[in-house]
Amino acid sequence: MDDQEWTCVYEFQEGAPSRPLVSPRCSLRLTHYIEEANVGRGYIKELCFSPDGRLICSPYGYGVRLLAFDESCGELSDCLPVQTSVLREIRSLYSHSDVVLTTKFSPTHCQLASGCLSGRVALYQPKF
Repeated sequence: MDDQEWTCVYEFQEGAPSRPLVSPRCSLRLTHYIEEANVGRGYIKELCFSPDGRLICSPYGYGVRLLAFDESCGELSDCLPVQTSVLREIRSLYSHSDVVLTTKFSPTHCQLASGCLSGRVALYQPKF
């Protein structure tokens, strides 16, 4: 397990005493997860949510991948699972020559950016 990296989504729950506590009034519940590429160890990779909250853009090796909570790209509140569920990969995009460390969706346009360890920034206009 030490050689694996994961993207995990947690739900904050108020007053759930059977779970480990984050604060006196709040606990965490793992709702979704997916295994990540095991490259760029020692660096924190910065992922982001799309402005509407339906997609996650995750650094993935030498590119990025778009993840969703379900196959129809539903909102998390509409597809919150009872049991822990695997995130769905919607698309993968590879354009860097070094490990991608950060991703960011535009708040106003259908566009996202990624940045890699060598300092290069790539812009994408994903089409579905």
